[in-house]
Amino acid sequence: TSSKIGILRVTDSDHRISQLPLTTADIFSVKLMYKNDVMYAFTNNGQIFRYDEIYDRFNFITDIRPIVGNNNLLIVQMIVDNSEGLWLATTTGFYLYREGNVTDIDVGDKMVLAIGELDDDHLFAVTEDGIYLLDQRTHERQVLYLYPQGARYNVTKAYYDTDYGNLWIGTRENGLFIYNIN
Repeated sequence: TSSKIGILRVTDSDHRISQLPLTTADIFSVKLMYKNDVMYAFTNNGQIFRYDEIYDRFNFITDIRPIVGNNNLLIVQMIVDNSEGLWLATTTGFYLYREGNVTDIDVGDKMVLAIGELDDDHLFAVTEDGIYLLDQRTHERQVLYLYPQGARYNVTKAYYDTDYGNLWIGTRENGLFIYNIN
């Protein structure tokens, strides 16, 4: 589990708290991401860390805010792809961080509310105005669905069910929606 004071790791006979080497302490949440046998932690304010098993600690990777030039950016969600690229849904757009470089992924300058993996080559992004399919290699986007004009859905979570091809979208005020990608 994670919190502002650190990452709590519990085993059968032990527990320990790992501190994050924060560059700034103005955070209110820490989230964990596990992919390809690697644990990552990220803060709402753009700091990203990778767990080092040998030294039993989290190492600082980057603070995305100065790279994109926006100190008000908040990370909503992060996905790690198979080549350790970090796909970041933020309040100011969608970014790919790979080996020290950041690519701005075009989703129409909208706040990205949720992201997820469809398969090894594609992600989905739920934004303020609709649902997009993104090619991980070319970074091209395809509009899957645009909300009716004037509609606002405060999306909190999205999940793709691979068995049925359904994208489940949870909102704060408008309930649960299902969009069939097929």
